[in-house]
Amino acid sequence: MLIARACRDCRQILCQYRRYSGETGNRQLEPLHLVHAMGHLYLIAYSLEAAGGRTFRVDRRIDAEITNKPSYARKPPAEDLHDYVTAQLAASWQHVSGTVRVHAPRATVDAWIKQGWGTVTEETADT
Repeated sequence: MLIARACRDCRQILCQYRRYSGETGNRQLEPLHLVHAMGHLYLIAYSLEAAGGRTFRVDRRIDAEITNKPSYARKPPAEDLHDYVTAQLAASWQHVSGTVRVHAPRATVDAWIKQGWGTVTEETADT
């Protein structure tokens, strides 16, 4: 809720953030938007330390606090922020290709496959 409030009120956040590697560091962020993707909540923010836009997994943030400093209006990195975060995540994964035949309606299978994990194609005489 604190991060959502900071996004809404255009206020900077001070926090500690634990990277995937386990390294922890202080961050001063100007939050832009929260995105739920691939089972996690991500914050798209401008990092003052990095002087650029970054994406942070919210559950890796430690001891966050909202400051009284304003966040400045910045252009979002993409028009569709969910697609943007999903593409960032997919770019860091090992790419593996495979085909799975599922005997179920496409609408049912679509609900099982998260965007970024794969695509669902209906079987035809040519596939």
